[in-house]
Amino acid sequence: MNPIPRGTRELSEELKIDVVKLLQMSLKDGILTRGAMLSTATLFQVSRATVRKIWRNINCGNLKSKKAGRVGRKPRYTAEEIKAVVQDVHEEQRSTIRNIAESSGLSLAIVSRNLKNGTIERHTTRLKPLLTETNKLQLLTFRGAHANIRREDVMELANVVGAAEAVPTQIPARAADFSPRPFSLLRATAVPALYKNPTFLT
Repeated sequence: MNPIPRGTRELSEELKIDVVKLLQMSLKDGILTRGAMLSTATLFQVSRATVRKIWRNINCGNLKSKKAGRVGRKPRYTAEEIKAVVQDVHEEQRSTIRNIAESSGLSLAIVSRNLKNGTIERHTTRLKPLLTETNKLQLLTFRGAHANIRREDVMELANVVGAAEAVPTQIPARAADFSPRPFSLLRATAVPALYKNPTFLT
């Protein structure tokens, strides 16, 4: 019987069963023969203590690893605890990971890890708050203070607009087919020449 190659430190259940089968072949009157454990350990490239432990566990009726489900670093906080801590932080202090860490007392690593596994989700709103009456008054005051409009400029602009309206406008066929609506392209699809902007070409 050839030993099964293993890439991990822990033995698989199939390998443990093979060890038990080989040991059972060495039984004589219900007792293992002398040197059976050592020869089995040499064949499977494990220690004699490992073989003895497998044989003891099979006599107790259990071959499953006692480490299953108990290995690895224990989480410091559960997902529910992370959510509760982050929810207590004001929305204005959740703009960045660093702000959340400083406001909640969590480390940057914990916040980043929970952001990757989905416990914390990013959310960006496109809705901009409306201007209040105070903001509108401040905006009008600011623009009025920086506006320098002369009567001559207004009359000159009116003459230019009137002259432009008198000239018939001819829209080229290519420009008439242009649609300002956004469009989507599949990956590796060439951009139509009409929509190309030389500034962003690579």
